Amino acid sequence: MKIKNIISVVATLLNKDNVLDYLKSQAESGDALEVVDRLVRLSNLVVSELSSYSFYLVKKDKVQCENGKIYYADLSTSPIKILDVLDADGFSVDYTVNTFSIDTLSGEKTVVYAYYPTNFDMEEEFESNNKLLSEYIIALGVCAEYCLTIGDFDGALAWHEKYTDNLKKIAKIKNTIVKQRSWQ
Repeated sequence: MKIKNIISVVATLLNKDNVLDYLKSQAESGDALEVVDRLVRLSNLVVSELSSYSFYLVKKDKVQCENGKIYYADLSTSPIKILDVLDADGFSVDYTVNTFSIDTLSGEKTVVYAYYPTNFDMEEEFESNNKLLSEYIIALGVCAEYCLTIGDFDGALAWHEKYTDNLKKIAKIKNTIVKQRSWQ
């Protein structure tokens, strides 16, 4: 998924044609640049909140395992949960998670892990552990946040209900909680 694609869906849902034009041709009209900047920040907010619940962001790093240890410092970002360790052929291998490292057999490995996101720019891609989490569902959450920031509380509530309904349909664990906002 890309933040730019999420913003495109949001602009379509909110009928922001000037934002769509900006995304396609960088043509600024009206408040397009300001709205795009706000939507990037709100997209990052929604993605961060989702990743702190049960919708982890997933990264895969190839590393060389020396002496049976893969140190967390060797990964491209700090993991919050190790999901799998794969050998060079893509098969899962046994591993043990320790305080500073992952213990496994030596050789080239791919570590699959959940991480807490930094702020993405418009062109960055990310992947969730839940394949059903789509740009559309994230866009619903961004629509709710956008309406909240412009003072449209009825719109925010309507978008938030659509957002939470869709999240409940795809949640893997029971009792997934979505952060309450000030309009409730």
